[in-house]
Amino acid sequence: MRQKMKILNEFHNTKQYLSKYWNNQKTTKYLIDINDKIIEAGYFIHYLGDEVVRHIVELSTSYGCSMKCKFCASSAITPVNKLSVAEIREVFDYIYLKNDLSTCNYVLVTMTGIGELYYTNKNVKEFILTINENYNNLRFATSSCCMDSMLFSMLEEIDKQVVFDNIQITHLSTDTDKVKFLVPGIPKIVTASDISKLIYASEVSVTRINYLLIKDINDSIDDIDDFIKYYLPVKDKIVIKISTLNATNASRSNQVESGSLDKAKDFCVHLEKAGFTSYVFHAFLDDKMNCGQLVSEQRVAASTC
Repeated sequence: MRQKMKILNEFHNTKQYLSKYWNNQKTTKYLIDINDKIIEAGYFIHYLGDEVVRHIVELSTSYGCSMKCKFCASSAITPVNKLSVAEIREVFDYIYLKNDLSTCNYVLVTMTGIGELYYTNKNVKEFILTINENYNNLRFATSSCCMDSMLFSMLEEIDKQVVFDNIQITHLSTDTDKVKFLVPGIPKIVTASDISKLIYASEVSVTRINYLLIKDINDSIDDIDDFIKYYLPVKDKIVIKISTLNATNASRSNQVESGSLDKAKDFCVHLEKAGFTSYVFHAFLDDKMNCGQLVSEQRVAASTC
């Protein structure tokens, strides 16, 4: 049964990034009404210079997010309501067919839009396994800031059946009080020590840690040294992405700011000296279509000027 879906708007931009394997991105963000839930989904093309590197479809898994991260735009969306497998599928099919993605060598499907995997994992699992059977050119990526043993085991199981580009874990701090402050809706604290042990015992070849750089939270030399201490035993099984924080209405109202780009670069040097593989991820244009942002905030702001 097809869902009641309406495309409300499309937003387009091309911008430069600092990343590992690509440096330009052509962005399309879709504002979608599906069964009276207003969500966003993205289609991105990554370039290295003028050469296409890959195609990405970014999907939301819920309307709003229970984590209520103080830096993320989706924290303002209420009430929170998970998307069904059928609703996620309807959005994916639309983007895939509209952009003729069957012609691509592969398409990366990222379950990293609105929604936290800890709360939506059952629907995400069913969706990934279903579309992997129906399309023959897909790879997948997931992300969580609450990666416990249950969730990691589920991803290990899926990893045996599909091709994962990456399984990403968000790192905010080794200080649990700072994590609770930043993520008031987090259901449990999974420490860096816990995560390191999960990765050590895992059969997943490479896990990515997204170190979200936040001023006065995790941007001191002591912070990166603590991080290194916990993850050194698994340095050969992880890649560290040092991401600058993109500003949102939530981050501004909560006075949460990004650490500097220079500090992100310094952290990479520090990590590489310790034997880690790392890189900086930074958007050079704030178009309200970056990680943690909602293009609908831009739309509202424009209408109230």
